[in-house]
Amino acid sequence: MKLQQLELNAFRGATQPLSLEFDPAKRITLIFGENGTGKSSISDALICLCTSDHGSLDDISGADKSYLLAAGSQPNDLLIRLHTDQGQFSAAMAGKKIVHKQSAAPPALRHLRRSSVVDLATAAPAKRYEQLAAYFDLSGIVKSETTLRDLLRNIRLESDRITRTLEAVEQILDATWKNEGAPHDNWEQWADTELQKDLSAENNKLTDIRTAIEAWNRAKIAHEKLQETQEEGRQAADIRKQTERLLNEQYAATAQAPALLPLLEEARQYLSTEHTDDHICPVCKQPADHAHILMELQTRLTHMNALREASQAASAARTEHERLQTLWQGNLESLNADVLKFADAIKRLENAPALTDMISALQNNELLPRKRAELFAASFDTLHNFLTGKIVESDSISKALDQYGLIRENWNAIVENRAAANKNNALLTAAGAALHIVESARKTYIESELRAVSVEVDALYQVLHPNENIGDVRLFLKEKGRNSLELTARFHHHTGIAPQSLYSESHLDTLALCIFFALAKRYGSPDTILLMDDVLGACDEAHLNRFIQLLQDQAAHFAHIIVTTHYRPWRDRYRQQGDIHLIELLPWTPEGGIRY
Repeated sequence: MKLQQLELNAFRGATQPLSLEFDPAKRITLIFGENGTGKSSISDALICLCTSDHGSLDDISGADKSYLLAAGSQPNDLLIRLHTDQGQFSAAMAGKKIVHKQSAAPPALRHLRRSSVVDLATAAPAKRYEQLAAYFDLSGIVKSETTLRDLLRNIRLESDRITRTLEAVEQILDATWKNEGAPHDNWEQWADTELQKDLSAENNKLTDIRTAIEAWNRAKIAHEKLQETQEEGRQAADIRKQTERLLNEQYAATAQAPALLPLLEEARQYLSTEHTDDHICPVCKQPADHAHILMELQTRLTHMNALREASQAASAARTEHERLQTLWQGNLESLNADVLKFADAIKRLENAPALTDMISALQNNELLPRKRAELFAASFDTLHNFLTGKIVESDSISKALDQYGLIRENWNAIVENRAAANKNNALLTAAGAALHIVESARKTYIESELRAVSVEVDALYQVLHPNENIGDVRLFLKEKGRNSLELTARFHHHTGIAPQSLYSESHLDTLALCIFFALAKRYGSPDTILLMDDVLGACDEAHLNRFIQLLQDQAAHFAHIIVTTHYRPWRDRYRQQGDIHLIELLPWTPEGGIRY
């Protein structure tokens, strides 16, 4: 791939349209400019176009990405377009994001900034690993490791839950075993023995006892109701006799016929209503004084008031007595039905044969209902005492069955959780082994790659620093560290040291550049663009000459190398070389933008 032109508009310092022409015949372009002339804007544009990064803004914590847009411009104005011999690649702004305008992937670009130089050479191992991770495509194996670690964590959590459950149910059975006097050698033997018992007969016995008790309670309630109704009936009969006697006494005292009272009441009521002629008798049609007749009727009724009250009392007493007789008869029938059901239920109980004659008598079909009620009342205490013992027996059976259920439930929980624990342990072993394999494969791969990269780095470093008794660069994963990249080198007779301990700043800069070149060459392609933004500080002429030569030697491995710098000696050297494309930026102004 050959670069032809870079167009910028409304991007950072490009407040005016910029067209940067490349020389397709030259693989190296040096962009020189003083600070603030737009070098970083050009670098950031290429980074935004070809990667998901934002260039120099990524070096600033909390930087607002909306400042990728040039001051005073609108988002629709922003344009980044790179022309190559393989086509055009463009990006624009959507909201606060840079988006690509074509479906084809943009050119591959590897970029190094001054902050990255520091991270590669002097940063902590974890930070250095982050820089290296951009070159390795370990997404698949890292995803597998993450999934396996999550699985292991979940398995361990499940194992903890199973262990807690087992401890809880085992404690319950152990406590129950001790409450029973600790029979057998341990609670497991005792529980196993208890679970061998066939309790179906006990279940049937408990069902029969409860059925008999329920039938007894219904019969007892019916018996009590009958007794209450019978007593109320006796009282009602006495009241009826008394009111009828008083009524007869009133009849005798008034010497009035019993049927006269209602006739007088009806006559008074009739004459009290309005009529067309108050002076004619409504019966014989003879002259009559209604007012006088009403007065006579009221006088007669007043004298008969006691008779009226006695009559009403006798009528009410008779109605109540008849109602209680009907209720008593209904209760008698209910009691007989409940007694027959009870007799059928109780004869199925153990020890009931002792009551055979009593039960047979209650079940006699020729027995009159009243006689059966009397026989039940006579047998009540005997039956009550018998069933009281059965209630105690049912409580004992119920307790034994509940304990059996408790043992069964907790024993099943133990069996299930022990099986789950075995399965979980096997899964834990398998997942741990799988994670070890994946981790080992990743480490083996990375270590192999790092050895190859280390050889290339040291070879490049020796080109820059021949006969200086430094080098033996080694990149390797930190022991017991998951994402830690160690960097060691030699300084004269000191071997395996951290370079930042003894190397000068210039030597550290060139070491980082050699690491960058080695990584980009190993994991790049002939179509990869190399971008170095202001990476080289001051250095002496000999080292500068060797670095320039190194660039030219490595240029054949890449599509293009773009270097930005404000280092004047570098510019001066390239002014003398015709095989290097030199672009010198002019001072920047808001009105003029980036110019060269």
